[in-house]
Amino acid sequence: MLLEYLTAGPHAASASTLRTVTASLPDDCVKALNLLHDWLNTLLPHCLSKVRGFGWSARGTSCSRKA
Repeated sequence: MLLEYLTAGPHAASASTLRTVTASLPDDCVKALNLLHDWLNTLLPHCLSKVRGFGWSARGTSCSRKA
């Protein structure tokens, strides 16, 4: 249930998932799950793209000349 909630988000999750999450968790935990959903869909892809770009630039020009 939590995985579906995190991947779909609070607006796209099924009604049964929403009922289960809101009934079994306190409001602060639901807010934290909403924040985690936002981070997984916005911040994580952004950070991963920066890490991938940094990995290529950190090698320097010596590695690119060999390729």
